[in-house]
Amino acid sequence: MDNKNNFVSNNIIIYIVLIDYAGGIYTLCNLIDVACSVGE
Repeated sequence: MDNKNNFVSNNIIIYIVLIDYAGGIYTLCNLIDVACSVGE
């Protein structure tokens, strides 16, 4: 039972990290996009 709970919480942490990572890339792309628009 404890092992299962630990496994689930570890998966949630990985999931949050992946979303955070994807969000960071998305934000970076938006900043680059804005910079390119301003450059033109």
